[in-house]
Amino acid sequence: MYKKIVNIILALLLVIFMYQPSSKAQAAESKIICIDPGHQRKGNNHKEPNAPGSQTMKAKVSSGTQGVSTKKPEYVLVLEISKKLETKLKERGYRVYMTRTHHDVNLSNMDRALFCNAKSADLTIRVHADGSTNRNVTGIHVLYPSGSYTKSINEKSKVAASHMIDEVIKSTGAKKANGDGLSPRTDITGFNWAKQPVVLPEVGFMSNPEEDQKLSTNAYQEKLAEGMANGIDRFFGLNGSASVEGEKLLQQLATFNKAIEAGDLKKVNTLYDSFTKQLKNVEMKIGKVSGSSNRANLNERYVRPAKIAIERTIFEISQYRLLHGIQSTVSKGNYDQAIRETKKLERLKNRAIGIKQAGGYQALPTKINADLRKSEAEIQGSLLTGLVSRYNKAINNGDLYVVDGQYDQLTAQLRLTEVKIGQVGGASNRQALNATYVRPAKVAVERTIYEVSQLRLIEVMQKLIDEDQLVKAEAKLSVLERLKNRADAIKKAGGYELLPIVIEETLEEVETEVRVIVTP
Repeated sequence: MYKKIVNIILALLLVIFMYQPSSKAQAAESKIICIDPGHQRKGNNHKEPNAPGSQTMKAKVSSGTQGVSTKKPEYVLVLEISKKLETKLKERGYRVYMTRTHHDVNLSNMDRALFCNAKSADLTIRVHADGSTNRNVTGIHVLYPSGSYTKSINEKSKVAASHMIDEVIKSTGAKKANGDGLSPRTDITGFNWAKQPVVLPEVGFMSNPEEDQKLSTNAYQEKLAEGMANGIDRFFGLNGSASVEGEKLLQQLATFNKAIEAGDLKKVNTLYDSFTKQLKNVEMKIGKVSGSSNRANLNERYVRPAKIAIERTIFEISQYRLLHGIQSTVSKGNYDQAIRETKKLERLKNRAIGIKQAGGYQALPTKINADLRKSEAEIQGSLLTGLVSRYNKAINNGDLYVVDGQYDQLTAQLRLTEVKIGQVGGASNRQALNATYVRPAKVAVERTIYEVSQLRLIEVMQKLIDEDQLVKAEAKLSVLERLKNRADAIKKAGGYELLPIVIEETLEEVETEVRVIVTP
């Protein structure tokens, strides 16, 4: 019985633990946001004090401006945006109050501030749209209090405004109005009566035809609301280190992209590891943020652009590093391993072409591919030079069988080097590479091609003899004679360096062995 009771208690504790909201969700739920959609259907020109104890009197409230293209009143537009902001904030766990939810109200600017004070709002958002006699003016700016009546909230309001303008610009792609997008004010009644931090985002200019139309689209209003919500999150630190680390990632991204656009692959490679490490760090931080919409937004703002930059360059970085690995392998004389790695490089290049075409990634500057192809040709040439050195050593040692064993590999790598040099831009570059790498290899091959051919023909004859096909073997003797005669003529015309006498002796020895059998 006791054991059963213990199990029930443990099960209940588990359920309680599972459904306990995260600390960040609790933090959001503890914050109160008051949204004041500016203006109303009918303005009220009666006067009210501009601030507590002030002798300055101002009109209680106006109906606002109107869209030059849409003819939509400001009071309609800002309520549409405010309702979207309300939804997003509630999804994130905030307690939200609205000063109005329809147009037929009679609320002065002082009334609205007092309403938010009564709700003990931690932050008030007064949503407005702007107008100008200059129809070319566009952009967003955020007003905040800076006067003597609001000393206790000025600094926090400015911080909130700074976060909000940054986030709204990120989410919308709009430009900042009024320089840095921040507008300190001392004369706004709704500010002067506030007891908690307050900001007033002017979300765009309804006096500009294009911006007016954009402001009325559902998609753009969603972006505005998302940006404002993100600014509020940042103000309260609910995204915590995720936003801080995300901003660091964006700084690294700017440097990374600058190196890409400069075509500086060496610098891109230098930046790559720390950049990808920071990306993983940001993804981990975002994973700990409460609320799927918060995480989605953070991923969109920080992770997605970083991943695009990485995916644009990952194959080029891989090629760059593999090429340096091949160079190191060649320098150690591990030519067979280097050849295997060059085959891996070809597979990597082919894979990159397919994936980039399918992914539709923005093309990299041509300099990056040009530098890769030149490096590839030089490293392939270095490999060929090593093979030629080894081949020439076998020649100088007079070991025809070793020469024969290396011949096919050397000629295959010679052909591959010519192909890779052909991919290098600039005729003078190709000419220099051919002179450095291809010409010495061709000389080595041409010095020995007829001797290797004679040896291989004699080996064919030996095989025929082993198979008791003496007539066929004897018929090859005439082919052998023509090959020898041709070799003498071409070598004299080409002026090639003579081969060691031992190579000629080796050929004479094996040829004699065959002739004795087929021509008794």
